[in-house]
Amino acid sequence: MKTAVRKHRLTFRQVDLENIRSGKKTCTVRFSKAAAAARPGEALVLQVGSYSKPVVLESVIVKTERISLEPELHRAFDLPPDVLSLTAEREFYAKPLEPDEATTPALLEALRDSGGDLEAVLMDAAERGVNTCTAVWWTLA
Repeated sequence: MKTAVRKHRLTFRQVDLENIRSGKKTCTVRFSKAAAAARPGEALVLQVGSYSKPVVLESVIVKTERISLEPELHRAFDLPPDVLSLTAEREFYAKPLEPDEATTPALLEALRDSGGDLEAVLMDAAERGVNTCTAVWWTLA
């Protein structure tokens, strides 16, 4: 009796296709339970583009890592206690966050390999009300 091979599926926008094919994008940062369940060695289907006519790329999961965003979320969204004026508050929130400002080495690596934006990841986490994410690395088959 054959054992079932577990296959995971991740979807991407059409603009990511060339970066995935060329190997510039080898990772993604996700908040789903499905991404958290992925394990190295399992099959991964990368579905790029529209749902009606996707480009399907077969790959294998190389590494997964659950990453706490707590330090970055705290620094990005908590005001320092000495900020009292509206002007100072606006200046604090107007400062862009750079990817290299991430304090977690795993998050730095995931952002580099995915081409991701720290600010976008933190905003997405805040909107979802979560403080952890899962980074999934793959290699094309």
